[in-house]
Amino acid sequence: MLDGNPGDWSGVGLHTGPLPDPGNDTPSAGFSASARLAWDDAGLCILVETTGGFGVEADNPGALYQASGIELFASPNHFNGAPPADTRIVLQPILSPGRDPRHPQPRSYIYDNRPADLASSAPPYCEYAASHEGPRVIYEVRIPWSQFGVTPHEGMRFGVQIHANDADDQKRRTQLRWNTAPGKGQALRLVGPGSVDSRGTATAAYDANTIRVVVRSKPQQKVRAESGMVTAEAVTAADGRAILHLPMPAWGQPGESIRVLDETGTVLAWIELPDATKARHAILESMPVTFSGDNVFAGGEFPPLDSFPEAAKSLIEPGSASVRFFNRAGEECAEPGPPGRHFAIVTLRSKGGKDITRRIDLFHSKMEIDDRLDKTDGELAAAAGIAPPRTDADHILFASVRQHVFDPSSTV
Repeated sequence: MLDGNPGDWSGVGLHTGPLPDPGNDTPSAGFSASARLAWDDAGLCILVETTGGFGVEADNPGALYQASGIELFASPNHFNGAPPADTRIVLQPILSPGRDPRHPQPRSYIYDNRPADLASSAPPYCEYAASHEGPRVIYEVRIPWSQFGVTPHEGMRFGVQIHANDADDQKRRTQLRWNTAPGKGQALRLVGPGSVDSRGTATAAYDANTIRVVVRSKPQQKVRAESGMVTAEAVTAADGRAILHLPMPAWGQPGESIRVLDETGTVLAWIELPDATKARHAILESMPVTFSGDNVFAGGEFPPLDSFPEAAKSLIEPGSASVRFFNRAGEECAEPGPPGRHFAIVTLRSKGGKDITRRIDLFHSKMEIDDRLDKTDGELAAAAGIAPPRTDADHILFASVRQHVFDPSSTV
């Protein structure tokens, strides 16, 4: 029985681990997903759990994929890049959980890409249930084997792809994918009793200067990652995990296509990474930028800018960083004004030619206050030489002072 209860799945099936972000332009903060796969005589069973996100669901049932929910792609053919598209038998169930108050019931829609004779003899169908509590959503799905015209047996191979989507009311969407390459899934096989096995999976992401590829396969097995003419090799550890590094593409080059293989030459995954330039700029736009004293200072001079993180230094055009200071009225100044909030505008240029501007809030104290941060807000105000807090905003400001930082990641 499908009831949206993950307790039935404890220790059961193949666990995907966290579904990776293939490079969303506007990722939902705190949104994550993972899945388990198993099988029985009736069908392929999939449990997906998501946490966080905005949870806005589509109004149009035929467009559930455009908002919060999950998309499943299942095929009895290996569709990790081998067969041409017209030989695939793919069923694509899409589910929304009913977390959105405007749509309080779970809904589904199935895109049917099967041959006409199979579609007519077995109309598209899947069993499903969904439950949610706070930011946590559980989906349980069973796709009948009859949808593919096959009888399950140990050793049978098939392909699966899983998308977990999140959207806000501005229609911005985050998508996590088990296989980050568009149109490709994971190659799996049925093992008994009721379990699913994978020869391996892989994910990849840009660091500042390299592509970090994480492979999960059988223990003590040689694996390799290929991108163009460049290859990296490693041996998986006792837990079946290996980390490989490939060079980042040059500035201005498109995203990378990576193929990951095991020691027999079997493809474990195809991975498509987005434009590396965007990824580099995202690092610069989100890196910590601080001033000496964690943005809190006393005296008649502004504090010096701390060094940028090592991972970001190689992305910045040498000598391009500049700093301008402003008082609480927003007037540019060379010296700090009366105690209270100030801010700095830090501008730098990437080696890709993009100007990046960051606003960093500073706090000018009448005297050094590090040893007074455990005092009440009133005592802290007296030490800082400013008026005691009266409003909620004032107390929020003082909470920031206690952390020595005002919005260090803010941008303008």
